Amino acid sequence: MPCYDTALRLYEDTNFSGKILCFVGEGIANLDNYRRSGFPFYRSWNDAVSSFRTPNLASVTLYKDRNASGVRMRFSADWDYETMPPYWNDVVSSVCIPGWNTTCP
Repeated sequence: MPCYDTALRLYEDTNFSGKILCFVGEGIANLDNYRRSGFPFYRSWNDAVSSFRTPNLASVTLYKDRNASGVRMRFSADWDYETMPPYWNDVVSSVCIPGWNTTCP
């Protein structure tokens, strides 16, 4: 199923390849609550993001720990990140998309 045009898109591999996880709206999400299809079936998205896109979002904040905590990095809208910044590949554990009801720590 494809993502909405306005969705934050997280990719398992560099250059926007591999499995994809989409987020629409606002809020905080812990990536260990989401599963990647394929074998083994228990693999979560925790520590698995290698590229991402932020179309039409005000910003997105990525965190190295659950519950929007720990070291963080904020990214602006309408950017494509084919590779993660140094020391951020396969370490993202939660994301925050700000909105009317959500502020990102």
